[in-house]
Amino acid sequence: MRLSAFEPAINAFKHTFPGARMKGFHFHFTQALWKNIQKIGLTEDYNQNQTTRDWLNLFKSLAFLPQEYIQVAFNYIKSSKPRSLKMTKFQNYFESTWLNNRVLKIELIIMSRDITIK
Repeated sequence: MRLSAFEPAINAFKHTFPGARMKGFHFHFTQALWKNIQKIGLTEDYNQNQTTRDWLNLFKSLAFLPQEYIQVAFNYIKSSKPRSLKMTKFQNYFESTWLNNRVLKIELIIMSRDITIK
């Protein structure tokens, strides 16, 4: 699994400043999502299909939810997924990168919240 340049930086930060609070930026989060949309080949569908665009944009909104609601909202998004192999690939990317990754997590970019690196 390939993540981004952020993972080594986050690990170095955790090692150098154990217990420090760390915050990410929504811009970088949405940029990472957009790059994956492009990589998977969803750009044209995103630009031309409102259903696709709406569904993919739901992932961006997860950062505005309290942490305890993110998994419930993600499950809703999964259940409303348009039928498409590319959509499934994006969903799997999001889940493995932002929900199930022990280093790079959506909690880093939850709006108006700090997290403690353990």
